[in-house]
Amino acid sequence: MINLIGMSISLSEAKDALKKAILEYSPITSSTSESFQQVANGVFQSEGTVSARFRGDSFTIAPVVNLGQNYSAESLEFFVRLYHELGKVGSLNVVETASGNVFIRWTTESWSAILGVVTKYFSFLYGEKCIALQKLATINKLISNLTDDETK
Repeated sequence: MINLIGMSISLSEAKDALKKAILEYSPITSSTSESFQQVANGVFQSEGTVSARFRGDSFTIAPVVNLGQNYSAESLEFFVRLYHELGKVGSLNVVETASGNVFIRWTTESWSAILGVVTKYFSFLYGEKCIALQKLATINKLISNLTDDETK
């Protein structure tokens, strides 16, 4: 269990709260989608990751984009809104870290989601995060040219 400002929450309670929040989500009218998008871009700029990994011995590359924070009522609200703003692209889950903290994370490994929805939504990124998304687009383009053994 972790302590959140005087209250403890277990991993299973956090998972239940996440499921409930996703199902019962209603758009927040106190801020516009555009202002939330700018906040989300700032959070992603500081806390998100963009990477890729090779799978097995086959020349398969999987893109990985994720964003996470320690679990709190505020981070739960933020991530559920982000998940809905992105059109429920990717997955949202709660895990326990090696240090015992409950952590909420949004992630996607879909080329189409990353090169479409994610790149468009996180259009205010700069520096290494922006470059990393551009590199994923280039990698995807190069992969599409690998059509036979000779080009591979």
